[in-house]
Amino acid sequence: MVLLESGLAQNEHFLGFFHRTPKSKLTPEQVEELKRKRAEGVKIKDLMESFGLSKASIYRLLAASDLG
Repeated sequence: MVLLESGLAQNEHFLGFFHRTPKSKLTPEQVEELKRKRAEGVKIKDLMESFGLSKASIYRLLAASDLG
């Protein structure tokens, strides 16, 4: 593979790194359910299993909802 002067940028552009938009695994309704369950005292570990998300994703969704 021959890299031109801006080959890395071209490759990243081609691979979509500059045009990616994050895709949520949850619908807005599921996010509301997640927040409700957490407010009711459901453990993070149980939410992770229930929604199929990582701990970081759960905390990110909960934190984002606190900001809005």
